[in-house]
Amino acid sequence: MVALNYQTHDSALVINDGRFRECGNQGYVFKPEYLYGDSLEDLDDALDCPRPKKVTISILNGFCLPKSMDSKPGIQKRTINPFVSVTLYDGSPASLLPPPSFTTGVVKGNGLNPIWKENEAATFTCLNPALGIVSFAVYDHDD
Repeated sequence: MVALNYQTHDSALVINDGRFRECGNQGYVFKPEYLYGDSLEDLDDALDCPRPKKVTISILNGFCLPKSMDSKPGIQKRTINPFVSVTLYDGSPASLLPPPSFTTGVVKGNGLNPIWKENEAATFTCLNPALGIVSFAVYDHDD
């Protein structure tokens, strides 16, 4: 059993939501295939992660991003300066370390249809592909 704070919309809540969407919001998740084995040798091989996968993600553009709210209530900024943060959560044995992440450059003054550099890409090594989740977050760079 796991206790999760639903009052705070943080990365743990987003990861949990993403994990349970995998089976169509049924409230359960199938075990990874390597846990179906009858012997403990299969489990040891899975924890050693013998077959990691390399994942490359390119952020190309955004479309109709909303305007951010200014510090004063009710006042909206004219344009935003967006950037994207990509994080890989894979439940690997190295999960005590911070998850690998990538941040794009800031697109100045084009919050409606931002376009990022084509040669900018995030490359991750997913140590446990059966449990991997990629999280995308769009932020406004405040000068």
